[in-house]
Amino acid sequence: MGQLPQPTNSQPTNNFRLPKPVPDSLTSNSNVYMTRIDHNWGDKDHFYFFWWRQFTGFNTATALPISIATESPTRPQNSPIARFNYEHTFSPTLTNHATFGYLNRNEGYGSENLSFIGKLPQIANAASTNALPAFNFSDGYNSISNSNGPPNTNITVRPTWVFNDLINKVLGHHTFTFGMEWRSVQGNIHQSNNESGTYSFDRSTTSLSSAANSGSPVAGLSAGSRERRLC
Repeated sequence: MGQLPQPTNSQPTNNFRLPKPVPDSLTSNSNVYMTRIDHNWGDKDHFYFFWWRQFTGFNTATALPISIATESPTRPQNSPIARFNYEHTFSPTLTNHATFGYLNRNEGYGSENLSFIGKLPQIANAASTNALPAFNFSDGYNSISNSNGPPNTNITVRPTWVFNDLINKVLGHHTFTFGMEWRSVQGNIHQSNNESGTYSFDRSTTSLSSAANSGSPVAGLSAGSRERRLC
């Protein structure tokens, strides 16, 4: 709790104005690169190659101090797309178009406050100490910390390969199109999030049975800490 910033107004909640905006999208601050190369081989063969890639910079902006930051920026966060196309003209009424493509999206979610492991309290007997614990509160209070862990242990990749071939035949006043497509769509998810635990608090641990709406979720965190020390 000592890591919380000083309030900027006297309200019990919503009492902290951010010193600078925090991006609200995983792909904020992205750079996109695209190129295409075309080549004609004689009058009947046309090749072209298309390449597109998105790179998203690692977002370090946080609403709370880094030690108790709740954000889960991604690193890496990029999406490569490549496509090779080949068109062949057999005759004025018969053409063939073949495409081979690849797409992927790489994401690695992680906690911002990993450098504070060992400097702030952690929960004994948790599954792992690769992250600080996270704390949630009822009654509109902001969460504290993030338990996702290192980004290199929370990586998702989605490699997708595709090949298709289309033939167009003009016959009189009619055009016939037929062909085939093959796809390999994958999604490989590796997660180690929440191994240090997420702990939620409401009024119940500090409320009085004789008083409605008594107690405090924030006081529940402090009460739980005292109980662990006494045990």
